[in-house]
Amino acid sequence: MATRKVVFHSKKSGGILCEGNRLEAYRFIEQHHKEFGIRWLLRRLGICPNAYYNYRKHRKADYYTQKEKIKEQIEEIYHSHNGVDGYRSMTAYLERRGYSYSQTTN
Repeated sequence: MATRKVVFHSKKSGGILCEGNRLEAYRFIEQHHKEFGIRWLLRRLGICPNAYYNYRKHRKADYYTQKEKIKEQIEEIYHSHNGVDGYRSMTAYLERRGYSYSQTTN
């Protein structure tokens, strides 16, 4: 049975990971986890799995906070216009209030 040898291409990191910048290391892991696997990269970079997963959890917290703000704005616009406006008008009102809307935010 042949064993599979995995070669770590450290040139992809550009030396940034050697400097100890955790945020760059986490981004590197997100980009290359399919090639090497998350656990392998964490071991190789000397990062505790718990630290990495906490980073991912908190990163999503910002997304959910922004999503909740947009939802509140949508409800306010909806009720102020008696529920008549469609999604195109809603998008225009959100843009006027400084919120960028994308189809994945709904």
